[in-house]
Amino acid sequence: MPRARLLLRALAFTLPLFGAALTPPAITLGTCGEQVERMRGSFAELERRLAHPHAQREGWPLPVSSAGQPMHGAEPGAILYGPPSDDEWPDLARDVERLADQRRMWGGAHPREPIYLALRSDVKLDRHWPALRRLAREWELRLVVASPEPALPRPAAPEALRGALERRTLTAEAGFDRLEELRDVWAAADTCPVTVHVCTQFGFGPRQMLGLWIDRAEACHCFMIDEEALIAVAWRAFAPQGPPQRWLPLKIADSYEEQRRAEREYGTSPADLDDPTAMLLPGAATVERLVTLLARGTAPTIHFGTPNRGPLFNPLVDYTAWANGKGRR
Repeated sequence: MPRARLLLRALAFTLPLFGAALTPPAITLGTCGEQVERMRGSFAELERRLAHPHAQREGWPLPVSSAGQPMHGAEPGAILYGPPSDDEWPDLARDVERLADQRRMWGGAHPREPIYLALRSDVKLDRHWPALRRLAREWELRLVVASPEPALPRPAAPEALRGALERRTLTAEAGFDRLEELRDVWAAADTCPVTVHVCTQFGFGPRQMLGLWIDRAEACHCFMIDEEALIAVAWRAFAPQGPPQRWLPLKIADSYEEQRRAEREYGTSPADLDDPTAMLLPGAATVERLVTLLARGTAPTIHFGTPNRGPLFNPLVDYTAWANGKGRR
């Protein structure tokens, strides 16, 4: 009888172990290392893309051009968005003031970095010319365009979350604001109850967030962690969206001498229209028309306004001829 009790006790201790070996979490234990390595590899590729500037706001119609230099590998610099309409440019106005404050804080000097302008292709620039001139006085301006090439590939989301990710339009720029809009998705993919500490001595950015997800997966042995969903969310939140982007140098006539030169060189001969060093645009010119000029590769100095050409100059007639690709009458 005592021996039978010992056998029953031994069987009682060993049955849960055999049962655990047959449950799905035990299979996860065996593949957790592979899952973590997939996360490490995907996040490492994502971090390489995060080191480059990119205009990443959905529903923002950038002009399209194959000219210019790739944004991937470009110098770091602030990205300014604007304008949302012909009459309003609140985001840019605030950004210009912020940059002016930074310049005053630096005592009149500022780091030599470019300013990338992500301008909507369909907006007219006449009302926003003063803001652009103010920026041009102090910064090197670069105009961002969308390349006609196909979008960069990104990891596919698991079937259960594909609809929630692919059909959702995010209004925030890439980063934590975009991640916040996806909170319901990644919260469902990461339900591990273990608390993991992360070093925030140097701030908490996308790299720390990606590392935190990896640490949580390891701490929980991949239980209650969907690594495919987290990878998809990370790329949706932080990675460049849409097609590859390029930048074009934007030189703006700031001084009176530059403005007069743009007026003199505008339409002086058919040859100058093919290779101008300065161009005068009508006030109603759109960003798309501006890109057409910059894409010629000569990077002309741009000026908006009505030239002083005397009684023989008719702005309506001359601008119409110029828009149709003809020289000045």
